[in-house]
Amino acid sequence: MAKIITKKYLLFILSSIGIMLLISSCVDTDVVNIPTNFTDLKSKVRFVNQVAGADAVVSVEGTQVGAIPPDGATSYIEFLAGRKRVTVGYASGPNLEENLTFDTDYKITFSIVEDPVTGERSFQKKLDGYVWE
Repeated sequence: MAKIITKKYLLFILSSIGIMLLISSCVDTDVVNIPTNFTDLKSKVRFVNQVAGADAVVSVEGTQVGAIPPDGATSYIEFLAGRKRVTVGYASGPNLEENLTFDTDYKITFSIVEDPVTGERSFQKKLDGYVWE
């Protein structure tokens, strides 16, 4: 036995198809274009030495960026964004070496801290804002 499609059922099916076509055809025109040249993706980074009584010699990817006294800091230095190998050398105590992420278009502060109990040194990351601020 064949079912007879009523006008209401047919109208429901056609309107559902129409709504799906309308929704799928919407395009967001407020999207920022992704740049084709990825060499301009930069971040600005500074390092703060919070290890008491020890000067820190900081290097990024093997290039020295500064010798920082205790409670001292470098100014913001511009780098290409991405993961970088950062090493910190001290005259006494353990040195520090870690891969850090330099986020695109951000100003970042990496504080070098020391655990008072174990003496272990590590980085603490803080996003300070955007590079254009």
